Amino acid sequence: MPTRLTLTAGPRLVAFGKRGKTVRLPNGRTLTIGGPDGRVRLAAGETRTFREVRPIDPLAIRSDFLTDAQVKAAVGRTYTHILTALHAPEQRRAFKAIATRYSHVNLYVHNEQDYRGPSFSGYANPALMVDTLTRSRAAGLLNVTWLEPDDAPWMNHRSVGQVQKMYDDLVPRIDHLSDVYVLGLEHDEYRELGDVHPLGTHLRTLTKKPILVHLMGGQWGSGQWSKWRQWATGLAYQYENPHERDTSAHVEARTRQLVPRLARDGMVLIASEYGHKVAESKTYALGEAALKGGATGFMNGGPSHALN
Repeated sequence: MPTRLTLTAGPRLVAFGKRGKTVRLPNGRTLTIGGPDGRVRLAAGETRTFREVRPIDPLAIRSDFLTDAQVKAAVGRTYTHILTALHAPEQRRAFKAIATRYSHVNLYVHNEQDYRGPSFSGYANPALMVDTLTRSRAAGLLNVTWLEPDDAPWMNHRSVGQVQKMYDDLVPRIDHLSDVYVLGLEHDEYRELGDVHPLGTHLRTLTKKPILVHLMGGQWGSGQWSKWRQWATGLAYQYENPHERDTSAHVEARTRQLVPRLARDGMVLIASEYGHKVAESKTYALGEAALKGGATGFMNGGPSHALN
């Protein structure tokens, strides 16, 4: 449920932008605000209470990167992670559509014509990511930045050292705009599990933001977290197809199994994939089941954040 926050103005007049805009407060916290007239102003010493409508915790992820019909209506596609390639007007339409329901948007840094999308690379063109992340923030969204895609032969064949160098060139330029990082989509599909640790360790030297691991369906990194917990924040879990994701009961049960196992190492579980090429109404139900099972957030559809 949304909380109510009380702020007291400092010695100067404090004016917040129009309703729904994300603002950064002097203490560093980022909020999206609302007000009856669309603005909240505080005179010196004045105290006002307002409703918080976006989560401050970046891990309270509410998003859908695979089946979002509102994005499809806006720009003709549901795969939000390839929105990085769109022109600015299309991005703004897409982000506005996402923000009517969810709190986060998932964005690829790099793609090689996967998901019926174009090739693009924020590594080769960091300004592409800076501009895209800036627009997502302007729409009031937090973002999940995916650093490596699957089905990308050029990037997937780069060595660990080469990818670390790519991190060096990009992450310092976007870290102030990024909220959560994922090392790669189905990282164990094209990299050895032994590669995950040096990549995560290096990324941690460049950011203090949450870092998630995403693996193939049904895999959760068993036996690896004693090392990964040195730099990771949690697991973006892909439920195995079909038996872990075919009903809400199965999603909730699998989530309840994994949450305490990850918690032993201080990790959270984000439900990342449980419905691809299925009705959006089904992903809503499965995302809700994941939350009931103890997931910290979801990435593939669920209860509307705007209505919570």
